[in-house]
Amino acid sequence: MRKRTQALVGILLSFLFLWLAFRKVNFGEVGQALSNGNYLFFAIAFFLGGAGFLIRTLRWKILLFPIKDISFGNAFSALTIGFMANGILPLRLGEIVRALVIGYNEKISKSAALATIVVERMLDVFVLLFLFSGFLIVIPLPPIVKKISALVFLIGLFAAGFLFFMALKPNLIMKLFNFLPGRLNQKLRTIVISFIEGLKIINSWKRLALVIILSICFWSYVAFIYYTVFQVLGIELPLYTAFIVMIITSLGICIPSAPGFVGTFHYFVILGLSIFGIPKDIALSYAILIHLISFLPVVLIGFLCLQKMGLTLRKLSKTKII
Repeated sequence: MRKRTQALVGILLSFLFLWLAFRKVNFGEVGQALSNGNYLFFAIAFFLGGAGFLIRTLRWKILLFPIKDISFGNAFSALTIGFMANGILPLRLGEIVRALVIGYNEKISKSAALATIVVERMLDVFVLLFLFSGFLIVIPLPPIVKKISALVFLIGLFAAGFLFFMALKPNLIMKLFNFLPGRLNQKLRTIVISFIEGLKIINSWKRLALVIILSICFWSYVAFIYYTVFQVLGIELPLYTAFIVMIITSLGICIPSAPGFVGTFHYFVILGLSIFGIPKDIALSYAILIHLISFLPVVLIGFLCLQKMGLTLRKLSKTKII
């Protein structure tokens, strides 16, 4: 019942942001902008969008290394299947699907794999906010953007602190379950112990530094994709503006939404472009294109990987996380 409520809230918020994104738009102008686009640049961006998951895979492989030195191919398959699931399932269940797939392929703890995904997401947030803070120094941005960024930062800081505490003081965490009855105590301990196993990367500063460097490289790569899509519609903005639009969009879609971040993605792309005076008709056209590039390549790749493995999302949903 709780999951249904959360899914419903996400869908309602998506409709709200879709309304905000599409209100007061001249759809004739949107159609004309899309029909006159230079789709050679779209094809380049589409290819780059799919290839970017190679960087993500390498980063995740390093995060998983303290658990097991897994194969690049299995990591790539699990990652793309997870992102595909995020594009078509509610409640961002793709993260759990990714942990299930890698656990299924590599015979490792699914809870530990899920912990590495949590660490990965935390690093993404902090890298994006680090890049964003640099731009805040020189570029005035709307108050709503600053407020959302501050909220995400505080939530991320609290979550990261708790993860570090779990990794460095696991015995103290275990004591929290002492008051629980035997069976529930044992079950929760099993989950938490497996989860803490996935946080071992925190104890290796060299690997953690490498993962952070790869995160900066990845998000710089994504910003270049955003910039490439500028060329499709003839948007004449410098490269740093693509960084800002990407960061605002990436932080904005932390808000619960329908599968594929429909609505929230489009609204925050438009919000980012509005800072630089791009008309809403053109901004919506851009949001439609960049949304396709962000999700369509990985959905296609993930579906192919799922078929190759002989798995289905229904079969994975019946697999326990521990």
